[in-house]
Amino acid sequence: MTTFKAALRVLVTHRKLIVIYLLIISLVGLGVSYGVVQALRSSLENTDTAFIANKPAVAVVDRDADGAHEVGRALKTYFGTHAEVKDVTDTESGIQDALMSSYVNAIIIVPQGYANSLEEAVRQGNDISELDIAGTQSAAFATVNMQVEGFLGSVHSALIADPDTGIASALQTVVDHSKASTVSVVKTKKEETPFNASSTAMVVVLNAMSYSIMVVMTLAITLVMSGFAQLERRRRVLTAPISPRGLGVQLWLACGVFAIVVWLWCTALSVGLTASVGEGLSALPLDSVAMALTSLMVLTICCMSFGFMLSQFGVSNKASDTIANTFGMASAFLSGAWLPQYMLPQGVALIAKLLPGWWYVSSIYRAFGGDAEGNFVSHPYTSQWASSVGLLALFAVGFLCVGLAVGRLRSRSTQ
Repeated sequence: MTTFKAALRVLVTHRKLIVIYLLIISLVGLGVSYGVVQALRSSLENTDTAFIANKPAVAVVDRDADGAHEVGRALKTYFGTHAEVKDVTDTESGIQDALMSSYVNAIIIVPQGYANSLEEAVRQGNDISELDIAGTQSAAFATVNMQVEGFLGSVHSALIADPDTGIASALQTVVDHSKASTVSVVKTKKEETPFNASSTAMVVVLNAMSYSIMVVMTLAITLVMSGFAQLERRRRVLTAPISPRGLGVQLWLACGVFAIVVWLWCTALSVGLTASVGEGLSALPLDSVAMALTSLMVLTICCMSFGFMLSQFGVSNKASDTIANTFGMASAFLSGAWLPQYMLPQGVALIAKLLPGWWYVSSIYRAFGGDAEGNFVSHPYTSQWASSVGLLALFAVGFLCVGLAVGRLRSRSTQ
């Protein structure tokens, strides 16, 4: 087991770099995941909704002393159900200040003698004169304008309907009808949306862990394999009383031990976060958890194969660090680990499916009953999960085969 121990010593030699990557990236992912889960939970807890239309602010300036201010009082009562009625000083400066400061959106001015002229125009069949409305052009001003036209049209209809009625009675009829037809605001409750905070936490944090695993496993395995692939060390190993197959088995065994450690660490973080939100671990479906952790292990093995493939190309430690970060970040971003897959543009999703991270994230969603649109059901999509994990395993096999082929070619060239 000398080779096995030597491989572990290589990992220990680079322990600071590996531990920093493992701790910092995974803990940052854990913190972000916790924030995402809490945001989702708080957004769904407020289920009371109500539609409340924005009311314009209106002032009525009534100068019609001859009409006993009947029109002004009726307008204030009428707009009391449609707008926010405010008082404004009947002076030029008072009106200008109210409009410039946006204290009101519109000011309706009732001129002297308007009530009498309105009734007389209706009786004689003439067009009724419009009221002056001061204000700046806006949606609220346009709304007030239309409501005033509706008010005057209703008064006109009330006077025509009963020739014996006076202006005061017509105004009162319009006001009464407006109160009766006021739409009340109804407070409703959204349809119950099943939200399992525990399952959501597990999905979010396992997706976030993908970046940490990709970087740490790729870097660590590349360091180990590259160390043993160096020409001088390789010659010493070849002279040792151990077969090449035995050497490979011990190397892979050491890498496998490290992979299990990383898998256990990410599993512990995921379980810890899940236990701290919602109903905790008791709300998790056991079959979904088993499937998700299996996906996590397959991803770990896939990244181990990717690291092995890189090492066979003879990359330096600095280059392997750069490649591991670039590969991990690109795969995590495009896979949907940081942004839901259904929100990615079609072209980006097409490219992302060429990376193993896409199928890992997809398998996590399918394990907890998530579909392509981000909707969740209470049972896992077993067949879709199996196909995603199968493709992830094929990536691992592909990386391994490429690594073996490149390693053999380089071995022949050095002989």
